[in-house]
Amino acid sequence: MKLKKSNFIKDLNNSLIFEKNPSIAIAVSGGPDSMALLFLIFEWAKSTFADLTILIVNHKLRINIIFEINKIIKLLKIYNHKIKILNVHNSNIKKKSMKEARDNRYELLTNYCKKNNILYLFIGHHQDDNLETFLIRKISGSDFDGLYGIKEKSLRDNTLLIRPLLKYKKKDIYNYNIRNNIDFIEDPSNKDFKYTRPVIRQILNQMESKFVKLIIADHKKIVNNFNNYSNMVNKILFDIAVVTKQNLIIVNYNKFINLDQILAEIIVKKIYFFFYKNDFVRLKKVQIFLNSLKNQNFRMFNLKRIIISKNNNSLCFSRK
Repeated sequence: MKLKKSNFIKDLNNSLIFEKNPSIAIAVSGGPDSMALLFLIFEWAKSTFADLTILIVNHKLRINIIFEINKIIKLLKIYNHKIKILNVHNSNIKKKSMKEARDNRYELLTNYCKKNNILYLFIGHHQDDNLETFLIRKISGSDFDGLYGIKEKSLRDNTLLIRPLLKYKKKDIYNYNIRNNIDFIEDPSNKDFKYTRPVIRQILNQMESKFVKLIIADHKKIVNNFNNYSNMVNKILFDIAVVTKQNLIIVNYNKFINLDQILAEIIVKKIYFFFYKNDFVRLKKVQIFLNSLKNQNFRMFNLKRIIISKNNNSLCFSRK
């Protein structure tokens, strides 16, 4: 799909209703995706009189990151908007993994938005990112929720994350930058094969188009059937739930123990997500809990900040 300013602005206005003079932020890495998004949002902001803040995250994972940030700032001078650099605290850099970097990035971005009363945060994910995410999660054995991939709109810490480029391919964004003389820099980690995503990206780039189309079709089936899946899970949870409070969910033990193993796993993960929306619990840990629940002497289990206890025919999930 060809990326055009007119189509982008029309789609954005149709997908969300913004208040007058909205306060918005955009995460900019200097790459082709975020720079194209910034240019498009800048054009959109002219008609909406939006108050735009540009956010740059210093993840401190590369020696030359300050040099890269200075290059980004030079590229941004033409936009005449407030620029804020968010620095990851050294204590939050332990594993130096992509997941850790992503978690640190989102925490900094959403915390800044909350403190500055910014509801909307724009992020430059595109269609190729979503396909890579789908394939990574499928290989790792993710469930239906995970296989959905990246959502166009999601809420995190009272901040609405908006990804309006998800329908466009990477090459469409590159072409848009070329047509509009938009400068950008390349992130060297995109070619660092010690990370999973660059490896998956290379595999997809080298794969025959007919096989890529099959993967795209597979992902589309998940997306198209996601509402039916969600309704089914919610109906099951509604049927077995006895008490639902902010920090406590009690389910009928007999109904829960008779669920199919996969459904039981999904229900536990959904309860966990209810308590901790910005975190997840590993499937292996859930399976350990379900196996221990089969023991007649089961009384209590600690599931990553959730205490699960059995009392007669009640199974209580309480947030720590």
